[in-house]
Amino acid sequence: MKTFFDKKRKDPYPSKIDDYSEKQIKELGKTWKNYEKLSEGEKKAVQEEKTYQSFQKLLTALGEKYHFDQATGTNLDDNKDEALPWYVQMVVNPKIADESEVETIQKVLGKKSEVLSLNEIHFVDTLTGDDWKPKDILKVQLPMADLGDYKSCMIVHITDKGKVEFLKGKISDSYISFDAAEFSSYGIVGFMGDSDEILSGQEKKKPVWPWIAAGGAALILVVILGGVQIADSRRKKKDKGEK
Repeated sequence: MKTFFDKKRKDPYPSKIDDYSEKQIKELGKTWKNYEKLSEGEKKAVQEEKTYQSFQKLLTALGEKYHFDQATGTNLDDNKDEALPWYVQMVVNPKIADESEVETIQKVLGKKSEVLSLNEIHFVDTLTGDDWKPKDILKVQLPMADLGDYKSCMIVHITDKGKVEFLKGKISDSYISFDAAEFSSYGIVGFMGDSDEILSGQEKKKPVWPWIAAGGAALILVVILGGVQIADSRRKKKDKGEK
């Protein structure tokens, strides 16, 4: 770690993570992996060095860079390192909903509903180059779309298998935030109804599993609502330290 902060080097490492080359970033990862191989006693000894805190700040800054997509404004930086490690890079690709997906969305939210934004999100472990999938629920922030004449909006999730799900996001300033456990395509849908009325209306209905009954507008929302309840339940258990 001392090599990153040695002022006597002929080619000193930059102080800001944005100025690091790909080669230098790889050196950061290599140094971190070597640190992880140490025994607990050896790690404590390293942590007493002045350079340790500076090194950790570099990793934190790199994590913030990896967890924010500048092109789309998608932000996952509000997650603990245990849930989303610094070395995991978020990759965001804009997507256009196909005809069948739009048709499914309009069955639930009305013919005048519209997909205002949609992006495919996945992750890469930069230390190995392999795909990475979260084990915990992650907090996601998307830039709030311009609703125009639409009265309400909801988060739409299109899974890798083509299933369409909906989540009610929390709007704050210029962002809309929500929790996600599975990552594929997420976006914002504008519509003329009221999200609270839609969800409250479905809460009174008995949940029907998709393999028991044929799909329809109400069924889709019941299944989605159940998924939201499960996610909330998992989060509460996690907060309490339960399995």
